[in-house]
Amino acid sequence: MKFKFGLYITTLAIISILMSGCVKNSQYTKTLPETEEPKNLTYQATLLSREKAGIIGEKHIDFSAKARKERRLKVNVENTTETKIYVVVFSYIKRHTRGDRWRWDKSNIYQLNPNESTVIKIDPIVNKINRKGIYGCIGVFDKKKDAIDSTYELLDESKRLDLDLLYLLKNKRIRIYIEKYGFKRDTIQKDIITDKEITEPYLKKHELDFYIRNRIGETIYVVGFIYHKKVDGDTWRYDKTKVYKLKRSETTKIDLDTLKNKYNRVFARGFLGVFDKSQKDFAHKCTYETLPAKNKISIGNMSTLRERVVVIQVEKYGILGKIFEFALVDKKKKSHGK
Repeated sequence: MKFKFGLYITTLAIISILMSGCVKNSQYTKTLPETEEPKNLTYQATLLSREKAGIIGEKHIDFSAKARKERRLKVNVENTTETKIYVVVFSYIKRHTRGDRWRWDKSNIYQLNPNESTVIKIDPIVNKINRKGIYGCIGVFDKKKDAIDSTYELLDESKRLDLDLLYLLKNKRIRIYIEKYGFKRDTIQKDIITDKEITEPYLKKHELDFYIRNRIGETIYVVGFIYHKKVDGDTWRYDKTKVYKLKRSETTKIDLDTLKNKYNRVFARGFLGVFDKSQKDFAHKCTYETLPAKNKISIGNMSTLRERVVVIQVEKYGILGKIFEFALVDKKKKSHGK
């Protein structure tokens, strides 16, 4: 009887020790400083070892510097606006094991002055399948307090830039800029680029820039409306160029956004809005949807205009009076009728 009682006491003591260890482990990730990344990964590896290799996508956990770098997802962000902004990345992650849940995670907040850039780090994820399934978005704010208080669920759409899968952003940069579209509210937009895509040879191959020449006989204001899809996953929409002032017989270059996708470049099409001196304000405020037919010139597919000159002319057409027309010429050749 005494032997059984002693065995019972010993068993309780062992269970108590094991439970205290489990409780300690369950608090591990809550109290672990961010600087102790290797231990953090060790803890994840311990959990992963309980799952089958075919499910987790990792047979052996590599703790080398190269492997740890590979597991760390990063988002490289550049502010090309003219004002100071605060940025934060919201990522939909599953940190540990199959038994963990997918949830929204918020990165640190970064202040970016005009033309500044930074790298936003996301929590390291050992599980390869989980890591490749993480997607997210960038929150862009004018005020620091708004960035601090923000959550993904309450994030205003006008302050959100979707990023899709984060692992696909390796060696790429997110450029944040402000897009103006007539009288409508300015919107925050993004461009995803690599260092190669800002080199002169790349731009020369992918740019759709063209020239316009004023042959009307008086000063005019010209603006381009380009129907295009800039980024994969985006929607086709009208983009407005800046407004150009052209004196009589003056020629200038229309600067368009770079379209990396060949399909998007080939099928982008455009219109010109042409205005006299009295319509300067309207030229700045108008959108494609509010552009009157008498001020509109359809110039067709942009790929056919690349590095060529659109010569703007005027013709009289019965009761309608003057209408705008154009001729298309090579840059170094004289104009000829359409």
